[in-house]
Amino acid sequence: MSFLNAGTNQKVSNGSTAIQAQGDVTITNGLSAQDVKVIFELLFENQFPKIQEIARQQALINGNEFQAKVISDLHENSKRIITGKFKDPDVQALLNDALISASRKGEKSHPELLSKLIVEKVSSGNSDLKDIVITEAIGVIPKLTREQIALMCGVFILKEVTMSANLGEVIYFLSNFHDKFEKRFGLEFNLSNANINHISYTGACNYNNFMSVDAFDIYLGKYNNFGATNKVEAQEKLKAVAPSIHNFLEKINTPTLGGITLTSVGLAIAITAINEIQYIEYSSWIR
Repeated sequence: MSFLNAGTNQKVSNGSTAIQAQGDVTITNGLSAQDVKVIFELLFENQFPKIQEIARQQALINGNEFQAKVISDLHENSKRIITGKFKDPDVQALLNDALISASRKGEKSHPELLSKLIVEKVSSGNSDLKDIVITEAIGVIPKLTREQIALMCGVFILKEVTMSANLGEVIYFLSNFHDKFEKRFGLEFNLSNANINHISYTGACNYNNFMSVDAFDIYLGKYNNFGATNKVEAQEKLKAVAPSIHNFLEKINTPTLGGITLTSVGLAIAITAINEIQYIEYSSWIR
């Protein structure tokens, strides 16, 4: 279909219909490459300046919000910040990359996690490995969805962590933790293979879809069935005393669970996210 001709002569090929509409328009059975080019040129000429200005304004808003968040987090952690690190070209490049991601993607870049990792980057006591891992994690986080990060956090809690309580039974401490976990991350762990392969693609996990595990076996094994004589009794105890733990285990007990192993980058991302509800020391996993 050729329809933006400047001339006035109508040319009609077989199977075509000619219409007069502010000049000659010829309708055929398909668009030519030139037609498409003209359409996009008109669209961009009319709309792109408006779109560009809207995007610029939104990017500025996103960037300013991110800067405010970073400044606030740095202030809260001022006692462990090494200000000299800001002179490091690596740190400056990292700040630039994080700001670009936050400005472009807004909340989808997970600015709260980027900000926390920047604080860790300029804090005292970092090993060379931790510095490298944090840099990689800041590049990966904007490529992940909230559901993918939630799954990584769930895998971390199930496979990597054994918690202890100072007072009382650990089951009550864990119940309170899982209440906060569910409110913060939800329990939508049954993601598609495409989602998990994408996490693997970013470098946050390794995935072997031939492996399988039982979430209840792992979790109850870590805590000696919470004093029950067997797994069945332990599950009944969870239902009665700590339903949030039972709900977590039911939801994360997916066919893909066994094949997911977090990398150092995945561990850093999960720890950063979980630290919003329960402090976990990076150095226990990244050293």
